[in-house]
Amino acid sequence: MLEVEAKFVLPPGFDLARITTLSAVAGFPLSPIQIVNVHDTYLETVNKDVEALGYVTRLRIVDGTTRLITVKSRASSGGAVSMREEHEFAIQTDYQPQAWPDTLDVKSKFVDQLQQRPLQPYFEIRQRREQRLLIEQDAPVAELTLDYVQVWCENTHLEGFSVLEIELIDASAMAIMDAILVFMRSEFSLESVAVAKLARAEAAVIEWKKNSILRFAYKVIK
Repeated sequence: MLEVEAKFVLPPGFDLARITTLSAVAGFPLSPIQIVNVHDTYLETVNKDVEALGYVTRLRIVDGTTRLITVKSRASSGGAVSMREEHEFAIQTDYQPQAWPDTLDVKSKFVDQLQQRPLQPYFEIRQRREQRLLIEQDAPVAELTLDYVQVWCENTHLEGFSVLEIELIDASAMAIMDAILVFMRSEFSLESVAVAKLARAEAAVIEWKKNSILRFAYKVIK
């Protein structure tokens, strides 16, 4: 499956009410806001095998109940618009690749690469999402989500920020995406970036881990 999504990082001080009070985007009426709480745990091995394969893998828990595994390609082929391979499926408890559905195209890649090295929690992104649908002729054409993001690692809160994402329902409907980009630029002076949430969270985690090592070394020397 191809995920086609525009991502807008909202600058500090941006009035979020300008987004939440919208009645339409690019001429497409918006459905009422639905609040969803999402807890994402990004998974990796000690050898960074998932990164070596060119993917990211996460365990997503929606509203404390639904459990999903998502596997996405790291690279985007769409420039400022994110276009990435995506696979998502429900699980009960076991999130190791050996337990993934046999019909999943990437399963064999992961099993071969990991060689019994287990996936384990790397960092977390906790989100309160305000979701709305863009409607055309009574059918949804895209999903808009305003995400209030909190980044955590090893039970430590690292940072918080807000991101607006708009994902096409039909990945081939690029004319709709083009209209959305023009609207966001003209109404809010916002430009889509290829990777927003994950890249910022990973940068925060890397910086925190580096500083943790430095703090530990300082204590040892002192």
